[in-house]
Amino acid sequence: VGGLAAEGRVCTRLVVAAHTEHGEHSERLWYRSSGLGAAAMVERVRWQLDAWAQHGSITAGVVLLRLDPVELRSDDGVQLGLWGGRTQADEWAVRAVARLVAVAGEQLVLVPAAQGGRQPHDAYTWVPAVTADLLEPAERLAVADRPWPGRLPSPSPSVVHHPARPIDVFDITGAPVTVTGRGAVSAPPYAVQLSSSSAGSS
Repeated sequence: VGGLAAEGRVCTRLVVAAHTEHGEHSERLWYRSSGLGAAAMVERVRWQLDAWAQHGSITAGVVLLRLDPVELRSDDGVQLGLWGGRTQADEWAVRAVARLVAVAGEQLVLVPAAQGGRQPHDAYTWVPAVTADLLEPAERLAVADRPWPGRLPSPSPSVVHHPARPIDVFDITGAPVTVTGRGAVSAPPYAVQLSSSSAGSS
């Protein structure tokens, strides 16, 4: 860690691997966008070993502990915001999430992330918190401006039924609007209502 600091770099992703004399093995990836200093690394090693011991999957002492910095970046510092932006509460939240990951496991602590898609329920997914930038949620949740054919235009509806509910569409005379095989509508839509089959099943 001291060598990284001397070079003006900081570790943002750290793999901690521990081995016992009985061949038991624990390995976990830790991520912190603002960087992991020596104290933060020691803290995460302690969390990982504590959780490992509590689960009862360790039967001997640890004989090898390896810390592998797998992602580095320039240490440009972190400026906490006075109004908006990053705050001390954000740092505490990140530490709390990291502690949950140590206790529950990487695959059980999830955060939402944008992935894009045609339907509103397709636009977001859940990803492990250890792989996400928890201090920059706006970037994680921003949907890329991609040409998704058939995507609903903004703003997104406040309620999306899944599975979708069928509706009936009528023209100004009250006749049903139909669509030909070539995609042409029989008349401009004027009114919609929940179809009778859907209403009866709800």
